[in-house]
Amino acid sequence: MELDGVDVTRCLKALAFQIGVDQEPTATLDIVLWDVSTDAENPRLVVSEDCRKVLIHLGWTPPEGDGAS
Repeated sequence: MELDGVDVTRCLKALAFQIGVDQEPTATLDIVLWDVSTDAENPRLVVSEDCRKVLIHLGWTPPEGDGAS
């Protein structure tokens, strides 16, 4: 599956569309996560490089020093 020319096949867990009367149609993408820490003082979310690229394409800015290239 492609989203705006970007292959998101390996990053999606689920995709849902919602269409209602007098409402803008919406699509919800559930992204696959590798790991979520439970340390409240230093929370960390780990995604694959493919998912990272998709998130950046969608407008996400990775935190400084996240260690990814």
